[in-house]
Amino acid sequence: MGEPKVTLRPATTADFRPLLEMVNHPDSLAIKLRTRAAIDPATHGTWLARRLDADDCQIWMISVGDDDAGQVRLERAGDSAWEIDIFVRPAFRRSGTAAAAIRAAAHQLGQDHPDARLRARIKAGNAPSMALFASLGFHEQAEDHGARLFLANLGELT
Repeated sequence: MGEPKVTLRPATTADFRPLLEMVNHPDSLAIKLRTRAAIDPATHGTWLARRLDADDCQIWMISVGDDDAGQVRLERAGDSAWEIDIFVRPAFRRSGTAAAAIRAAAHQLGQDHPDARLRARIKAGNAPSMALFASLGFHEQAEDHGARLFLANLGELT
């Protein structure tokens, strides 16, 4: 069985509810680096509106067939680095969905920023995410305040 066919669609304000559900999912809260508390709808709405209007942020909804499988976000972190954040719904985990979505997001980013680098900031102890990013060609660079940093140039992704 191969990797699933993943489609990325730019997020819109209509994605408010599913994005809020994903950020407040217990699995998501358990691996957050900055906060462990659920985000209230008003705060999320303000955050989402700013991100959707920003030139330095791209958010896509991940679909597998007709099913909503998650979200992936790339946000400029300085220089040529873009930080990646991904959430895949439990039903789509360990299926190749996350890897396919990361590759697709990297391809999209490369259209406008061919020299970009991707950075994943992963909570120490989140072995599945560390293994995922390492399998895609990301290289562990450092540990920073409880996070492991993984970097990859777009051309290095496998």
